[in-house]
Amino acid sequence: MLAAREYLPDGVYGIRVSLERAGDAPGVYAVVALAGKEPLHVRGKGKHWATHERVISAGSQVYTRFFGTYRALGVEELSDFAERIRGVLARPPEQTFLAELGVAIDQR
Repeated sequence: MLAAREYLPDGVYGIRVSLERAGDAPGVYAVVALAGKEPLHVRGKGKHWATHERVISAGSQVYTRFFGTYRALGVEELSDFAERIRGVLARPPEQTFLAELGVAIDQR
């Protein structure tokens, strides 16, 4: 996802990834979507990167974060989110979860 952010097609300003495990089905569903121009929570002149991260496990939200920066996003900015994903993937297969990550750029 981080590598793809530099090659977004015209008119696309972000990427959204969702991972979901339903308790009654084997495996994990993954959805990747390209996002159009939408307002970000970071304001000011120049290029801004922003994320929206959320993890829900067994119907309870266990992690959420909005993050914005003027620097290009790197692995270190997503390390807490990655740790939460590893945690829910390690749980029994019948335990449901939803993990969502959105990365967007605003260049004014």
